[in-house]
Amino acid sequence: KMSEIYATGKQIDKVQDYTNMASKYLLMIFLPLIFCLHIFREEFIGVILGKQFLPSINIFSLSLLGILVLMISSPYDYVIYAGGKHKIWAPLTIITTVIVLILQIILVPKELFSIPMFGWGAIGTVTANVIVWFLAFLVQIYLAGKLLKIKFYYKKVRGFTKEFCDKFNITDQNYNQDLLL
Repeated sequence: KMSEIYATGKQIDKVQDYTNMASKYLLMIFLPLIFCLHIFREEFIGVILGKQFLPSINIFSLSLLGILVLMISSPYDYVIYAGGKHKIWAPLTIITTVIVLILQIILVPKELFSIPMFGWGAIGTVTANVIVWFLAFLVQIYLAGKLLKIKFYYKKVRGFTKEFCDKFNITDQNYNQDLLL
């Protein structure tokens, strides 16, 4: 549908509406799922993978954050692609790949050629990916706005997440204590 709208060169406001609607429904469907998986991460990992994988809880939590970033960014990714800006993706993909490799070289090993590194192991790998996914998301928002005049309505995202938190009585006090990595 968006490709058809872009092909005619008209009704950019419809693309904006579709993008907002996609973001809203993705949040409506997956935010509760991600939230529940995070709250019950210990039980989920214990039942699905087994008790021996319980030390991976922090990796799982950070991965959920990455999934959330990817989910929020996906409509903007599609809009840029549907808008015919394919040539942007090759350099962006190369740049993000280089950044993730550099971050993993810094964050994962304890040392490299006798140079001390962070030594975070698997947490370093997930952290590198989440950082790059978030940076790519920011670039997608910028490109969608600059090239296609599609805006990211963070107030709508923030409004929906606030409604979700209010509905389930998630306040700063109980949220911060229970949802820490």
